[in-house]
Amino acid sequence: MNTPPVPQNEAARLQALRSYNILDTFREEEYEKLTDLASRICGVPISLVTLIDENRQWIKAKTGLEIEETPRSESICQYTIAYPDLFEVKDASKDDRFAELPGVSGDEHIRYYAGYPLIDREGFALGALCVLDRKPGNLTREQKESLKLLAEMVVSLIVERRKNMERNYFEQLFELSKDLICIVQPNGFYRKVNPAFTEMLGWNELDLMTNPVLFFSHPDDVDAARKNLENIRTGKDKVNFTRRFRTKTGAYRLIQWAANTDPDSDDIFAIGRDITDERIREELLEQSQKKLSAFFEHSQGLMCTHDLRGNIISVNYAGANLLGYTVAEMSKMNLGDLLPESHRPEFAAYLQEIRDKGMAAGQMTTVHRNGSLRIWMFSNVLETGQNEEPYVIGNAIDITERWLLEKDLARTKEMLEQTNAVARVGAWVAEMAKDKLFWTDMTRALHGVPPGFEPDLQAAIGFSRKENTRIR
Repeated sequence: MNTPPVPQNEAARLQALRSYNILDTFREEEYEKLTDLASRICGVPISLVTLIDENRQWIKAKTGLEIEETPRSESICQYTIAYPDLFEVKDASKDDRFAELPGVSGDEHIRYYAGYPLIDREGFALGALCVLDRKPGNLTREQKESLKLLAEMVVSLIVERRKNMERNYFEQLFELSKDLICIVQPNGFYRKVNPAFTEMLGWNELDLMTNPVLFFSHPDDVDAARKNLENIRTGKDKVNFTRRFRTKTGAYRLIQWAANTDPDSDDIFAIGRDITDERIREELLEQSQKKLSAFFEHSQGLMCTHDLRGNIISVNYAGANLLGYTVAEMSKMNLGDLLPESHRPEFAAYLQEIRDKGMAAGQMTTVHRNGSLRIWMFSNVLETGQNEEPYVIGNAIDITERWLLEKDLARTKEMLEQTNAVARVGAWVAEMAKDKLFWTDMTRALHGVPPGFEPDLQAAIGFSRKENTRIR
């Protein structure tokens, strides 16, 4: 048997076939009537409406043959869809292409075949309307023409079936949608509105149908809305305009519309989405961002953002100035570039802590542009950006002066204690209200008590009396 031809547009043909959602559907009387009529007109016992996918021939309607489907390789209709006109086989048993097919060599004993391809408006052959006989035969010119007309009627049924399905889907969408869906007549009145108009805006259908569209616009938007309608009608404007819509209570909702004109009726089809709350959120967010930006820019400490590799994303003016750089310069740097070389391992540990815990706080040392060191107390947190990209918000206070002062105080204390030790001079402080006494280490040594000894006021007086007695 020869290799059967395959339509040149096979991939697109299969896609078109599936778009009709007709494969494996239930039997429908309209199709059965056409196969019965085809059988009667052509004077043959068998007639089929077949649809051909990549693997099989599926039978949508049949007369005179009890069969649901066959492999595509065992069908004659696979040849029919490869030709634009009638495909006829007068005696299949004598045709090398079909003689060994089960329907020909088997019990069905098919001999005669004539079929027209079911070609839709886009030119795709979906299947075939065919007539078959168990003896060789021929069709008259009138029968062939009638069979062609019946094939066109089958295609019309298939197309109308899809339109009905799409219409049903639209009706369900129309009724269930939370968005506003409407059809506006050329005279500016609504032709049809969905329930969302009542649910969202409070108007009943009678209110909407008996008032022009512009009646519901905000007074300040009427001229712009009238221009939108005119532009849509003339094809100048199709989508994306936003207008305020008056509700039954007198309040206004901000509606974003997408609209287009039906060229056959001049009706305008429109879908509206209520963006009032979204716009309020955007405005609040914008205000919050402005406040945050003002706080960020006017902070006297160091404020910055950086990614999880330490690359600086943004920095405030004061922070950059404290480090001796401009904002533009720091925006190209890594936070690690500001640290002393010996602190780089600690920086790696800091980044890991941020990743693991989502926050980090402590003390860090940076190098000023002039080479001097600055000491900071920082408290940083991990956040997520609009694109789900993590980043770190850093906030640090310059404690360099305080750190140096504390260091000087500690050094002074150490020197004072060393001086006291050499001179063997003790010192103490008394808090009379709390009955507390604080001794220095040298005072404890002079009294011969342990280093951690803390006397109360009475014990200290006792020590003084002993010392006085010893002097006398």
